Amino acid sequence: MTSFSFVSCLTFDAISSKPLIGIAAYFSPLLGTVAAFGLLLHCNVEYVDMNAAVAFLTIGIGMDDSFVLLAAWRRTNKNRSVKERMSETFSDVSISITITSLTNLISFILGVITPYRNIRIFSIYSAISVLFDYIYQIFFFGAIMAIDGYREKHNFHSLFLYPVRKDTAERKSTSNENAEKFFKCIKNFPENLGTFLSKKVTKIIAIFSFIFLLAGAIYNINSIKQGIEYTDIFPFNSYAAKYTKIYYQYFTEYPHRVQLVFNETLDYSNPTVQMDIENILRTFESAPYMTGPNFTECWLREYLSYIRDSRINYLIKDFDVNTTQGFLEGLKKVFLKFHNGIFESDVVWNNECDQIIASRCLLTYRNVRSGSDEKFLIKQLRKIAADSKYDVFVYNMWFVLYDQYLNMPAMYLKAVGIAILSVFVIFLLFISDIPYSIVVLFTVICIQVQTLGYGSAWNMGLDLISVMFLIMSAGFCVDYSVHIAHAYKNCKETDPSEKIKASLQCIGYPIVQGCLSTVIGALICFFGPSYLFTLFFKIIVLVVIFSVFNGLIVLPILLSIVDFVHIPWKKEINILATR
Repeated sequence: MTSFSFVSCLTFDAISSKPLIGIAAYFSPLLGTVAAFGLLLHCNVEYVDMNAAVAFLTIGIGMDDSFVLLAAWRRTNKNRSVKERMSETFSDVSISITITSLTNLISFILGVITPYRNIRIFSIYSAISVLFDYIYQIFFFGAIMAIDGYREKHNFHSLFLYPVRKDTAERKSTSNENAEKFFKCIKNFPENLGTFLSKKVTKIIAIFSFIFLLAGAIYNINSIKQGIEYTDIFPFNSYAAKYTKIYYQYFTEYPHRVQLVFNETLDYSNPTVQMDIENILRTFESAPYMTGPNFTECWLREYLSYIRDSRINYLIKDFDVNTTQGFLEGLKKVFLKFHNGIFESDVVWNNECDQIIASRCLLTYRNVRSGSDEKFLIKQLRKIAADSKYDVFVYNMWFVLYDQYLNMPAMYLKAVGIAILSVFVIFLLFISDIPYSIVVLFTVICIQVQTLGYGSAWNMGLDLISVMFLIMSAGFCVDYSVHIAHAYKNCKETDPSEKIKASLQCIGYPIVQGCLSTVIGALICFFGPSYLFTLFFKIIVLVVIFSVFNGLIVLPILLSIVDFVHIPWKKEINILATR
């Protein structure tokens, strides 16, 4: 990332080239992350291993802002003073940088309110890192730009800092024409793209391509896998991963017992109640993955069998089991003691021990060998419990982990929905243009849908870790769209096609720089030792790709369409105002 930042800021003009500024663009968010981590650790905030990803995120976000600031500096008049050029630079892009920082900050803050502690810790570190990065962008990177501005004003070499004659620098900059043309072609790509997008045929093709991509994403979302496989939590070659794989392969035919709890006071001596409980048990035993009555352990069934068995029920003949009192006395004084306390924990008495206020039966399930099986099992059992005549619930200590399969979609939609709405409100407050804000909101939603849909096709599931990264990306994916929309809004041109060209010429190259630097930074995670790292890489790459596609191609076209409809409305207002 440092090398890319260094090279991408080079030009063939020894004075106006900015290689050292490129390095500063990397160190600014890095120092902000270090400062944030230092503060939080000093305050004894818990730390999790996944916080290592925060550095990659903050550097990617921070370098985007640095490249935008640098591009704004290059657009200023070289003959003006450093103070005036710095003023123009921050006046030009400070709003878009503030919007992106706020949206990222809010996205991470939303992670703090989630019920999962790991996500809360990760979100705290991410939010404070983004805040410190914003401060470093203004005061650290801004100060370095000002210092470099004085270097440029006094004609010092951009890298070695020795005095250079201006005519010599200009002569050297034209000495290697082929290389200069190559770099110029790269930097002029956004401008050429703007010219290309201003054509009607290109707009139609781009819109149809966008619709096709969005439809494919929506189709793939329907088949997304939910829940994380426990083998994915550990490093690929660890003992824990091998153990978990073998456990699911060979030791899950009869993995666990399910406690079926009757959570209300019942008259168990009543034949109607006994029949109702038997029907409930049979419904559970016939559910998918359940083993049937042969593996069920129920105190009521055993007690009723004991009462009806004339060979062994002689001890209970002194009790009238047809009455409530006799039924309970025989249970306490004979049956529970006769079975050596096996069922004592299955019955809960009131303080006077004359009523059973709760009881349980133990069921067994089998062949639950994957996260999908676990999700289906817990959904079916809870549905049967909800439809039962009495107040019953099912419990197993592993259900706490199975709950992730049920909570993830709702938590994702809630958190991302709030984040996207926050993006809309913040953008509207700073830009004060409802149509533009709606278009940006639509673009951010599409980026999320495309990331989720094509992530599903790339073996990405909806689980605890992916939801954490996707919530985070709700703010991250808005960066490029906000920069483009802000540049488009502030264009001096009035024709929509000319505004497309001007906005891409203004902010297109920094977006390309930010895209490549983020992908380069995340690339090392592809070679990481576990699924968590590869998942992080996949989400970041998908978010960046679709953010660039929607930011550089789709968004300018949509803004031009809105502007085409919006401009006559503005003209009417202006005419009325003049009257």
